[in-house]
Amino acid sequence: MGHGEESTTLNYLIELIDRVDDIYRNTTWDQEFSGYGVQIQQIIIEKSPTPVAPGKRHFNMRGSPVENRDVWDVKKLLEQFSADIADKAANVCLAHLFTYQDFDEGTLGLAYVAPSKPDIAGGLCSKASPSSSNRQRVMYLNTGLTSTKNYGKTILTKEADLVTTHELGHNFGAEHDP
Repeated sequence: MGHGEESTTLNYLIELIDRVDDIYRNTTWDQEFSGYGVQIQQIIIEKSPTPVAPGKRHFNMRGSPVENRDVWDVKKLLEQFSADIADKAANVCLAHLFTYQDFDEGTLGLAYVAPSKPDIAGGLCSKASPSSSNRQRVMYLNTGLTSTKNYGKTILTKEADLVTTHELGHNFGAEHDP
């Protein structure tokens, strides 16, 4: 995103979220809901991979947890991100990971969908949920991710805007059309 420059990355993310916010705020939902948007509370830029002990994993580790694979499985990465940032995600309505990984089958993003019932975890302002890999650990399903790499190349800015808007739509409760 920022080609190793923290200030470039920061500006890219701020401008991206500003464009996504503009899309949401200028959309009227069912003639009665308007003015919804997103606002940045905090940006964390990971400058180097997080060291992990053998057999352990972290969303920001070098490579992936699968031996001889540099790229994570997108579902596993979202789950790991959700568990690793649980203490921060507990204090915000949404947490979104921006990464530069070339996921399988051209996948550019993934997010948990907010359910229609308030007592089920997932999406916007989600409550804690037990981690599927460690029952003693909680995770928050108010998360999503966007990759800006696809088939070996950096995607267009407009593509990143649309992917992020799409994934946040899932966090808001939108599902794919049948």
